Amino acid sequence: MGARTPPSSLSLAALRAFAQIVETGSVTRAAEALGISQGAVSQHLKTIETHAQRKLFVRVGQRLKLNEDGELVYLDVRDALELLASAERRLSPASEQTIILGIQYSFGFHTIAPLVTEIRQAFPDLDLSLEMLSEEPGPHNRHIDLYLSSWTPGGDFHAIRTLPTHWRPYAHPDLALPADWQDSDTPLISFENGMDWRNWGLTADLPAKRMIETDSAGLAAELAIQKAGIAICADLMVATAIRDGALRPLSDRSALLEWGQVSFALNHHTPNRSQAEALADWMSARLEHLARSELKRCQTG
Repeated sequence: MGARTPPSSLSLAALRAFAQIVETGSVTRAAEALGISQGAVSQHLKTIETHAQRKLFVRVGQRLKLNEDGELVYLDVRDALELLASAERRLSPASEQTIILGIQYSFGFHTIAPLVTEIRQAFPDLDLSLEMLSEEPGPHNRHIDLYLSSWTPGGDFHAIRTLPTHWRPYAHPDLALPADWQDSDTPLISFENGMDWRNWGLTADLPAKRMIETDSAGLAAELAIQKAGIAICADLMVATAIRDGALRPLSDRSALLEWGQVSFALNHHTPNRSQAEALADWMSARLEHLARSELKRCQTG
């Protein structure tokens, strides 16, 4: 007798149940998320493992974790579901379309969050979804229409708007003054192992300064806002913090860091190209205006 032939196809419901088990680590939580019974989720899992002719999960404590075979299956299932979601959005009426905006973590809290209310006012018919990104989008991010970052776009994305991004020292107004900050013992905050400061132009004084190191430009800005030290920040990143009196520039000299230029990147396959481009145009103009106006106010204030 020959080997048993696995089922010829898997239902979309089974694939979604499998993905939910992976994301929640539990049949029970997957059932709650999907709004179906635990028995139905268990049956979907059984169907998929029968199709694969192997177990795909191991139990670790109270959670279900993918084994090596399961990891490979999940990569394909995740991509398939994301492609399907993209197709569904493409077929949706324009009034129901959602723009998914990806944001590099460094620029999420200080750059984009303060603009959300303005964006909603400028685009009242736009359904905007924000997704924070810790790395450059890959195949698993095909659902993103547009993203803002300092990364060089690749894969499914290409740059459509690049913002001249000037970096300079910033500190809370109570912590340091433009006239004497380089002679003080105020800590310097670096997010590039000191390279951000060296590229700005600080060399001789750098070894003598007490450094606070992080791997995030956004966290460096937040530390400066919290009076922990002086950070190299992008003007457009901290414009609202300047406006709110939480930061002030300490130097007229700025640097265009090669690896710190901000751009909007568009998904080649987005069904919402015109809306995404309009959003990128508006946000680019708004960010540049905020940075220029707040710097001018500081210089003349």
